[in-house]
Amino acid sequence: MRIHKRKVKISSKLRKSKSKYEIKTDKDDPKLPGIFVFSGSRGSGKTYAAVMMVKDFEKKGYITRTFLLCPTKGSNDVYDNIKTLDEDDVITKEKYFNVGLSE
Repeated sequence: MRIHKRKVKISSKLRKSKSKYEIKTDKDDPKLPGIFVFSGSRGSGKTYAAVMMVKDFEKKGYITRTFLLCPTKGSNDVYDNIKTLDEDDVITKEKYFNVGLSE
């Protein structure tokens, strides 16, 4: 799995402040909490990469709850491998995506 890191200048005051929500991760893992976007053409492995990353985070104890926003979840059983994913935390209705994109 390849993760791109973009360098952003952060003020020294902000850099020194610690978040009470920060999750300690290994030095080679991305900082958490985080938002991850997987982009690519159909069949390029986006879903597989995302599920494998979540499974790795579960194994390391980084996460205890997962939210999934995916209109095609019903057609892909790979999401069943995510232990921290509860059906109440899954959004599959396309109308919710259209509202989010229009704002």
